[in-house]
Amino acid sequence: MHRSMRLVLTFAVAACASTSGTSSSSPGSMSSSGTSGAGMQAAGQSFQATMDSSHEVPQPNVGSSSPTGTATFNVDGQTIKYNIEAKGLTSPFTAAHIHVGDPGVAGAVVAPLMMTDGGNGTATGSGTIDASAIKGKNPDGSPMSMQDVIALLGSGKAYVNVHTQNNKPGELRGQITAAR
Repeated sequence: MHRSMRLVLTFAVAACASTSGTSSSSPGSMSSSGTSGAGMQAAGQSFQATMDSSHEVPQPNVGSSSPTGTATFNVDGQTIKYNIEAKGLTSPFTAAHIHVGDPGVAGAVVAPLMMTDGGNGTATGSGTIDASAIKGKNPDGSPMSMQDVIALLGSGKAYVNVHTQNNKPGELRGQITAAR
């Protein structure tokens, strides 16, 4: 009797595990584009980057300026909310992105970050990255999903890059790490 009950429970657990993440049309359940188990575990994760010009590749020409910046990223379901700030820039801000790349290596754009030039060498921005904003590709060439981007942020192989008129390839850079 105990052996057969154990067998039934084993099959029940296996059945539940194999159906998690499938689509359903009942209220409160995941849609076909809903969050997977991995995505739900990622909700609430926070990441950060501290930017400066010394980590930029190639090295920018900043003269006697010392530009710095910070960026924070918070996973909220199937979106990533961000805040970014830069100061001490040598010229007006032109663009900001999340890139894929190890420290010291320039990489491809994953997602743009919206910022506004504040004058006097400053720029700030906040916004939300959703699936439609993702421009990155996986190593096999397939488009990155939100889960791919979240995993990338946690891997230490992504960075924030702030571009300016004087330093088009980038003036500020910081690797993204888990927030402490």
